[in-house]
Parts: sequence; C-alpha cells; structure tokens
Amino acid sequence: MIMRLTALLALAATAPVAPAALAQDSVPWPAADRLQAVVQVRVDSLGPTLFRVTYAISSLPASEQSARGFVVRAPVPISEVTAPTLWSGIATMVGDSAAVHWYPLTRQQMLAPGTERDGFAFVAAGLPGVVSYRLKGHTEPPEVEEGVPVASAPPIWANAAAGVTVGIEALPADQSPGALVTRLRELTDAACALEWLGPTDCAALRDEADAAAQALAAGQTGAARTGVQAFRARADGLDDRSAGLLVPNADFALARLDSGGTPTTLTLAPAADTYIRSGNPNQNQGTEPILRVRPDGDNRALIRFAQADLAAAVASGTLTEARLELTIATNFDNWGPSGRTLDLHRLTQTWTEPGATWNCGDDLEPGDPNPDCPSTAWAMDGPGARPWVPATTAVVLMSNGMRDVVTLDVTADVAAWLGGTGENFGWLLKRTDEGPSGAVDFASRESGAGVRLVVTVQ
Repeated sequence: MIMRLTALLALAATAPVAPAALAQDSVPWPAADRLQAVVQVRVDSLGPTLFRVTYAISSLPASEQSARGFVVRAPVPISEVTAPTLWSGIATMVGDSAAVHWYPLTRQQMLAPGTERDGFAFVAAGLPGVVSYRLKGHTEPPEVEEGVPVASAPPIWANAAAGVTVGIEALPADQSPGALVTRLRELTDAACALEWLGPTDCAALRDEADAAAQALAAGQTGAARTGVQAFRARADGLDDRSAGLLVPNADFALARLDSGGTPTTLTLAPAADTYIRSGNPNQNQGTEPILRVRPDGDNRALIRFAQADLAAAVASGTLTEARLELTIATNFDNWGPSGRTLDLHRLTQTWTEPGATWNCGDDLEPGDPNPDCPSTAWAMDGPGARPWVPATTAVVLMSNGMRDVVTLDVTADVAAWLGGTGENFGWLLKRTDEGPSGAVDFASRESGAGVRLVVTVQ
C-alpha cells in the first residue's frame, strides 16, 4: 500500500522572536520572512503494524527565506532515522508514545529558494497518525555597530513555519472498509479537537462520515462510497493541514470500498418456520415438514433467522447480498397458463414456531377452540393493522412445472436488521391474490432440506 501527499506550505511569518539583551544596546530582532515550500510525504506499509515514512522538501523559487532545519513529530515510536548526507546531523528524541526528530542544516548547506532535498525517512512501529512537520527558516541576526558583542544574541535561525502541521495516516491493507470509514470520523474528531476546523466543517464532515458508516452497516456499499466521496470533496477544500490529514485517508477508504476484499458466502438455517391457515385459525403447524402456501384456507408461511446468527455471519465485514432459498417439496401445478406470484413481507410482530396460529403470534394453548394470546394477537384479516410491512420485500412468480429451489432477494431487510433500523421478526410469505388457484409446499426445517439464508460478506 502506498499513499502520497503533497502539501503546499505558503507560510506567513510568525511573531518576532524576542531578542536577547546585548552587552551595550538592545537591537530589535528582525521578524522571520515568508518561507514557501512543498513537503511530499510517502508512507509504505512494511507489515500490519510497521511503516516507512519518507519526505522530500522543495523550497519554492518565490520563497523569501532559505530552509535551515526540518522537524518532524510523530505520535508513535520511530527508528531507522535517515537523512541526506548534506544535512549536518540528526537529533532524535524517542519516547514511549511520541518521537521528535530534527534535521538541521549548517549555514553553508541551507535549502535555498528553488532547491530541494529528499531522503528523509524513518520507520514507525505503528500507525504514523497525525505527523507535524516544522520547517525552520533562516533569518540573519541584527546588524550591530562594530565592536558590539553579539555572543548573547539569539540563534541565527527563527521559527518561520512554527506549528504548521500536515497529517497523514497509513492503515494496514487488511483493514475492513467499515474500520476505515470509522477512522475517518475519528480523524475528523481529532482535527476538530485541535481547532483546525470550524464548527460548520466539523459538523458537516462528521455527518458525512457517520452517514457512510451507517450505509456500510446496512450493507449499502454504493451509498457508503457516495458518503466517503462527499467527505473527501469537502476535506479537499480545507487548508493544507486538514486536507493533508483527511484526504489521503478518504482515498484509502474509497480504494478499499472499490476492491472490497475477497467475498465469503455463508449459509444459515432458520431459527423458526411454520405456516398458518384461516381454515383452522387456532391450530399450530410448527412441527410439520412443510410450509404450505395456497388460496384454500389462506395458507401462509412464517420464516425467521436468529439475529445473533446474522450478526456472527457478517461480523466486521460488509453484507453485499442476502437471498432466501426455499426448496419446493410439492408443486401442485395449478398456477394457470401464465403463473401467479407470491409476496414476501417483513413481519412487524413477534411470533414463535410452536405457538403461531392465524389468530396469535404465540398461542399459549394452540389447538383448542379459542385464541389464547393476550399480548400477541394479530390481525391476519378483518379489521386492524396487518402485522407486516405493506411494501413487499420480494416477489416470485410461481408456474406449473417449477421444481427445486425458489430464490428471493432479502438483502435490504437483512441490512436493516444488522444496521439497527428494524427489529428482526422474520418474514411472511403469501399469495399476492389469494383468490385464484395455485398451491405449493416448501420444505420446512423439520424436513432436513428446508429453508436457508445465503449471505455474501465482503
């Protein structure tokens, strides 16, 4: 993995450095002039937690100062610090959680306007995170009268670029898109805490990062990509330090969203399935080896997969597809010449396999003449709201001669359950029009060859 960042540092002078008292007079110390330079940063992954960070510095022809030194602060331990031979030496301080290394130049080796240096590098034992680059600009000492001591004068180089920060972070190639998008929010929070961004930009970037994360959690990769693109476009219009931190990481997240990694396909068994019928409204069919769907008696199937199984299957990956597969046990081949459709609806009310009836989601005494469900009654017909979402999740055309497996796309529902935007009560499968003929028995889980949910995870 390689990322490259170019940050233009067109730097205004800092406040004048306070002069030291001269032996015979007090001479005002001149303010630093303008230093203009381009810092190019490259981060190469050497392993899951090891990175090489390399810099190249160009002093622009329009710069009013030469560069006299280069200071880098990284919030991780560093090693193998190197610099071009023209630079006089390296002063490195390494701590448990932070490191500073300083590349000073002699007065004769200063980086003059229109010249460049490269080869500065270090190895970071961890993510580089937010890295601060500080260029020291050269300023001549004040002129004094002949014979006036200057031993107590300040150093001959001043902080022309103090506090200028450009950030870049490299993440291991095995990070999931979800982790990268979450990291965009964390980096935004860090930039806001440093007051690099104003409240308006902070709020907008956070909203875009959150929207992308929520879309990924819901399995909507395209929407997540759109969110990250919006995040990147906004970050690209910020100042160099903020754009330098956020844009490369947005690019890396987009690349990961585009590549997606290697897809994995998993097959889940249902936690519960049964069918209900208006012809015997207090009878439960939970132990039968079939799920019957037919107009005579309004037979409808109920199917549910455990939420824990869905979450474990997707884990830290991204859901890209979920399809419900039902094995045809018996097709009664009475669908008419053009076939007739079945509708799959997402249920909105709880039910159990041993207690579901036409009148109850969970009948406490199924089989007796009365509905026994004080808290789980539902209206499968007649007055009252239906216990399913009116919009269909999927529709399948049944026709004479169909055998084997019927497949329905349920990606949106599964993604909603995983994203927390709907509670998982499973599905109801029914005839679109329950008047005309057309009947099918699907194998239930009791048959050993029943319903299955096939999920593809990136």
